[in-house]
Amino acid sequence: MEVTSDRFADNVQEALADTNLRAALERLARGFPVMRRAAVDRLPEFDALRDEALKIKNHTLANLDFYLQAAVARIEALGGTNASGVSKKLSYLVVGSQGKAGSKLAKAEKAGVEILQEEAFAELLQRAEAVEPEPAVEREQLELV
Repeated sequence: MEVTSDRFADNVQEALADTNLRAALERLARGFPVMRRAAVDRLPEFDALRDEALKIKNHTLANLDFYLQAAVARIEALGGTNASGVSKKLSYLVVGSQGKAGSKLAKAEKAGVEILQEEAFAELLQRAEAVEPEPAVEREQLELV
């Protein structure tokens, strides 16, 4: 990435002279706030929903260790293990909805490990819990990120 801070004033003048950029910013400034306000106005319970969503987010973050331990317990109850790192022995790498697993994701992809989004992981657990496990099933390893 090229550092351009020494040309900041010139960059500002160039951006301000860019008619396409100015038009896009004006449309954004007029469009987004107006459309958001209209959407909020159509939903009388918006404030209550926003407050409830914040409570859920805060609860989940405050209790994340509990939820991760519960997921590990479900995996182990099905005969799987929770790995602490990525290797070719790993069956699945579970990534969050943002998909930000960093170097683990890159390493898993390179090793050919199957990548699961949280939703797919939940479905996999539900399907596995609905079926009686066979005694000779090989233990699978899973990494939660």
